Amino acid sequence: MRGILIAACILGLAGAYGYVSDIAFYIGHWNTDGWYDESQFDDVELIIKETGHLFREIKKFDDDHLEEFGKWAEANVDDGELDIIWLNGCMPSVLYPWPNKQPDGSLAERWLEGGNMFINVGDWFAYVSYECDGARCQENGQMGAANILDLGPGIITFGGNTQMKVTPTGKKYMPSLGDTCRTDRPVVLSEVKDPWEVAAIFASLGGSDDPAKESQADPVVIHDTKTDGYLAIINQAVKANWVKRGPVCAEFIKNWVAGQGLITPVEPAGKLPVTWGAIKAR
Repeated sequence: MRGILIAACILGLAGAYGYVSDIAFYIGHWNTDGWYDESQFDDVELIIKETGHLFREIKKFDDDHLEEFGKWAEANVDDGELDIIWLNGCMPSVLYPWPNKQPDGSLAERWLEGGNMFINVGDWFAYVSYECDGARCQENGQMGAANILDLGPGIITFGGNTQMKVTPTGKKYMPSLGDTCRTDRPVVLSEVKDPWEVAAIFASLGGSDDPAKESQADPVVIHDTKTDGYLAIINQAVKANWVKRGPVCAEFIKNWVAGQGLITPVEPAGKLPVTWGAIKAR
């Protein structure tokens, strides 16, 4: 693991508008079974480079700074704006204690209930953590996602090496996906139950972005119409099926999230403070 650098507060130019939303990246240990590797650090740097101007505050948290991560999430969970947590395919225990020790009322669940967003890249959302000194912790399994979302355990499935056709929506908002992509843990669209809805399908089995015509999708966004929370699943896949995760996540944020007006610009314009958290030294 790379060394830790705690950087000081810096100033960033936000262009004609400032933004009120915040984003945090979980850069703790990844699932070593092939779902991610150290390329996550490069991906996160690229995402920040491409989208950092859209956020008031940007944080990075690794496994040595989970307490700070929890405090940051608590401070932002219900602040009246859509904030984003990016996950590397692992769910840290500060957000959802493993193994399923808090099926109701976890910080991860309250994060969505506060009208915020998770972006999950890599392994099955909330399935496992590797914060145990880089070893696999006790699994949440399928019930992690089910408990956090209050949906059935079939919301995500074991779809090994499943080819997806990029939809018109995907080509518009995520051009880096190309024409096809593969997934190993797709979302099962029939399991998206009220108050959740399918907000956007970027790739599906048949290439349609109509949830009534498709059974599985990845990348895909689901939306809680009651709480206004969002879960974006982006390439839950093993290494042989990885897409260009940095560019695709950056495109998702700047083209779809910002394009839907979910990240709110505010005045006055000028230089806004961007506070950095625990950063992996290169």
